[in-house]
Amino acid sequence: HIVVKDGAGNYSAVTSLWSQMDSGTPADPPATAAPVYQGASAPLSGNGNVTLAWPAHEPDDVAVVLVEQRDNDAAEPAPSGWTMLADAAAANSRLVAYWARAGSAAEADFVLPDPGQHFAAQMLTFRGCRTSAAPVALLAMDDASGTTIGIPSADTTGPLRLVMPAIATGVGEGAGLALTSPLTNAGLDTLTMRVDITHAFGNDGGLFAATGTLAAAGPTGVTAGEFNLATDQATAVFELIP
Repeated sequence: HIVVKDGAGNYSAVTSLWSQMDSGTPADPPATAAPVYQGASAPLSGNGNVTLAWPAHEPDDVAVVLVEQRDNDAAEPAPSGWTMLADAAAANSRLVAYWARAGSAAEADFVLPDPGQHFAAQMLTFRGCRTSAAPVALLAMDDASGTTIGIPSADTTGPLRLVMPAIATGVGEGAGLALTSPLTNAGLDTLTMRVDITHAFGNDGGLFAATGTLAAAGPTGVTAGEFNLATDQATAVFELIP
């Protein structure tokens, strides 16, 4: 504590910034902007191990890997240095997510053992996330089926969030699955497609994601869209935290 004297001659104790740092990690300064999307690995689908290279990055950039796989193949544990973020299942499909923070500008590849019958995967990187605690959070998971996409709204944990809705589907290129238009969400500013993968490996599959900002804390709103064919959908909503 620090003792200070006011203009009337009264003394009082105030808590110093250093005394608040009980973990030894400095608190992040107040955020003035939401995190931003930085880049993506090449999209990948197939069988066997999943290996994704980091796109160009800097220390403290945050990577999120999204993986689509068959629903009855269990999610693989997070590789060393990574943390599992989500494991959402629907009939015929599973959406798994992992995150890591870059400690350098030359991070090693993300390598995941064979997740089963098939996979689709891509790594996305973000900048401007907090460094004092986990920089990304899972807000909600759901499952659905049909042609209509309706990823449910979820409440953010604070303001200035970059929100990422994502979908893994159970029918892919082998049956001609496609989005009829990009995902939309009137509650998010500048919602932009980041992942759009379909494939014909195994029982087919698809992986889709977008990002948009939300300035004020509150509901993200429903993310909508339409597929040309009915499909099972495992969905999740994430937030990147400044």
